[in-house]
Amino acid sequence: TGLAQTHLGLSWMAGAQGRTGEALSQSRLSLSHFQAAGRRSGQASALNNIGWYLAENGEYEQALTHCEQALTIVHELGDLNSQAHTCDSLGYIYRHLDRHLQAISSYQQALDLFRTTGDSYGEATCLSYLGDTYEDAGQIDAACQAWQHALDILGRLEHPDADRVCAKLRER
Repeated sequence: TGLAQTHLGLSWMAGAQGRTGEALSQSRLSLSHFQAAGRRSGQASALNNIGWYLAENGEYEQALTHCEQALTIVHELGDLNSQAHTCDSLGYIYRHLDRHLQAISSYQQALDLFRTTGDSYGEATCLSYLGDTYEDAGQIDAACQAWQHALDILGRLEHPDADRVCAKLRER
């Protein structure tokens, strides 16, 4: 379990630094160790990470498979926070597959869960992605509304991501 958690942490660090290939490799190592240890919650985290990094590499169908597996596990475990993050990942994947209705639905599920768990930053990030999806679907008013809500939350949190969301609103 310790090795699995270490690899998971290394994957997050690599991903945050834009080293997607390394993040994917570390996530796969993490999954292998969580499986060996029989830790289902860790497996779900690793599967969601693998799905996210595959999506960032444009491998959306493979990403979808991994995130769906993660979602099944976190539903079984009743882990609302992980469900929120996995639904957010699925929204991202569906958006890039041009399946806007499924993306919007996944983001809405994630938003409900982020609100339930009190994860304001997760909610704001999800709202920003939801706005991007609405924009892709040609629903500019809905996009601006989602971005504005994200900006309000990020402003309250005094988070630097507020500048990025503000720029989206200014462009529209």
